[in-house]
Amino acid sequence: MRASFGEIGTTLMTSGVSDAMLGDVEFETEIGKILGRYLEADFSDMEYPEDIEANLKAISGETEDRIVATYKTCKGKVLIITEWDRSATTLLFPQEY
Repeated sequence: MRASFGEIGTTLMTSGVSDAMLGDVEFETEIGKILGRYLEADFSDMEYPEDIEANLKAISGETEDRIVATYKTCKGKVLIITEWDRSATTLLFPQEY
C-alpha cells in the first residue's frame, strides 16, 4: 500500500550521518535512495508490521504521530523521523537518537 506523504518540512541530518557521507559515495548514494523510499512510504526494511501501520496512519492523518522508519545501509541502520507537525525530517544513526 502506497500513501501520499505530503509535507516533511525541513530535511536535516545529524553530524554523524553527514560525516559518514564524506568521501563515501556508496553511503551517500544509499542515503538518497532511502530518503526516496521514505517519501514513497516504502517501510519494507522495518521489522514490526505494527510500526509500519502506525506510520501509514500518521501519513493519512488518522493520527497526529511522528513518522519513524529504519533503513539498512552499508554503515548500519539509519533512522528517518518526521515530526508530528511535519515541520522537520531528520536522518540519524540509532545511537544518535
